[in-house]
Amino acid sequence: MGLVSTAAICLLLSGCTLSKAERGPRHAKGDFTVTPPGYFTPLPGSTLLGARSLEDRDAISVALIRRLATKPCDVKPDIKYRFIGFQGYNGAQHDPSEELLQRIRKLRFRVEPISAQMESRMQDGMRVESEQSTGGIMYFIIYISMRGEDRAEAGVNECPGSDGGGQRFTYWLARRGGEWTITNEEPGSIF
Repeated sequence: MGLVSTAAICLLLSGCTLSKAERGPRHAKGDFTVTPPGYFTPLPGSTLLGARSLEDRDAISVALIRRLATKPCDVKPDIKYRFIGFQGYNGAQHDPSEELLQRIRKLRFRVEPISAQMESRMQDGMRVESEQSTGGIMYFIIYISMRGEDRAEAGVNECPGSDGGGQRFTYWLARRGGEWTITNEEPGSIF
């Protein structure tokens, strides 16, 4: 894919524009370029993405992650790795909070924070994508729009690793018995 990583292209296309200072340093794990811990800060509790409360934001996120952890992908049928992140205000990208990560892990969802993705390495003067990049898919929860006390809409960008580009999906959710569930899913714009 050249010198620009697929993750960087997906972030750019999803609206992320970070300065060099905001991006911070990169480091290598083995010979792969890895996003260091703290590169993607956890989504702040004050960034609700449109939800009415932090509790609603996290509960809606769990419902979305439940779906994303098992969702088939037409352009990448053999998904080995799934990464989840958030796009906050001003296009900043974030990992799930530590509390949300613990909740996800208790439910045994097979997803990792977006910062866990290894991107690429140089080999014989050529950039080689990592297995996580080529066999992985990134999901960014972009917004939550409350449509009443017990209804919500959410937008998620789906970026299938090194295949480039991505697609926005819209999910409609309802709260039933105190738990948010997805009632409908619709593919949207391709980028």
